[in-house]
This record gives sequence, C-alpha cells and structure tokens, in this order.
Amino acid sequence: MSFDFYVFWALCGLAPIVFAAVAASRRADAPARTWTAPAVVAAAFVATTAWMFAFGLPSPELLGIAAALGAGAQLLKPVPIALPALSGVLAATWGGLLSAQGVPLGAALAAGAVIPVVAAACAATRPVFAPPAMRDEALMLVGALGLMAATLPGVVDGWRAAVNLTAQANGDTAAAEAIPTWALAVGSSSLLLGAVYSLWSRR
Repeated sequence: MSFDFYVFWALCGLAPIVFAAVAASRRADAPARTWTAPAVVAAAFVATTAWMFAFGLPSPELLGIAAALGAGAQLLKPVPIALPALSGVLAATWGGLLSAQGVPLGAALAAGAVIPVVAAACAATRPVFAPPAMRDEALMLVGALGLMAATLPGVVDGWRAAVNLTAQANGDTAAAEAIPTWALAVGSSSLLLGAVYSLWSRR
C-alpha cells in the first residue's frame, strides 16, 4: 500500500471520532435537539454505504477536501449539521476500506458504525473525554490529514511521472523504480503539518 493510502485510511479512522465527539459536546448544551445529529450520522452512513455498493469507494481527494473544510468551519464558524454528516460518511468509508483489505463486509461496516457512536456517547456523558482545547487540536489534525489526503495522490503521481520521464530520457529505467516517492510524501506532509500548527498556535 502507498503512503497516500495510509493517510486516507488514517483520516477515515480518526475524523469520525473527532467529528462525532465535537458534535456530541455541542449537543450537550442543547439537549432538546439530541436526536438531530444521530439521525444525520445514520443517514449519511447508510447513504455512503449504498454509494459504495453501487460505485465503489469515494474519492480520497473529495473526502479529504470535505474533511478539511468541515474541520476548518468548526474552528471558525460552526455549521451544526456538517460534522454529523461528515462523521457518517467517513465512518462508512473506513468500513469500506477495511472490507477492501479483507475484513468480512458485515464486520467492517459494524466497526465503522461503532466508531462515531462510541465517541459521541463518551463525549456526551463525560465532559473530560473531549475538553475544548483537545477538540481544537483534534480538529486541526483532521484538517491537516484532510489536506494531505486531498493533495498527496496528485503530488505522488506527478513526482513519479517526472522521475519516469527523466529516467527514460537518460536511458535509466531502473533509477525510476529506485526513487523512494514515499520520501517526498513524508517530507511534504511534515512541512504541511508544521506550517498549519504554527499558524494555529499563533492565532
């Protein structure tokens, strides 16, 4: 598996936890509307599962951008329905990724569904589970992972194409295979994470 796949896998595994916990923490201030977010999570999960059966896994670039926008919006100007919807979509996608890796379909989808449920239950019943400072840091991490998931496939493909063209022009096809493209991905990801965290810590 490529490095950009693992970034996407990590995003789909982490983001539903963060988004569900943040949404549940907000619901604690408005208990009369506690049914809305779970219904949105369930609807998004079912819709995404149906999409995967019909068309396959969603685009990593599209989900990465959506996760980054959702995290950024929550930090700047929250949109109440956005986080539950994204939590359901990403949880279902994580279940689809598990299934693609050999986990039985029923178990994979069950594992994906449990993630936001447990996170939301813990956040709603135990305030110390997701304090405000931790929620902000977690949203920043999800936003950075989303940007990485959206950009790394294009960066890696472009790098490989450039290396292959250069190697072929020089008559050295073995050099193209020897270039560790994961090194570029790790370097660019570290630079992105560092820049985002630096900007956020100085706000």
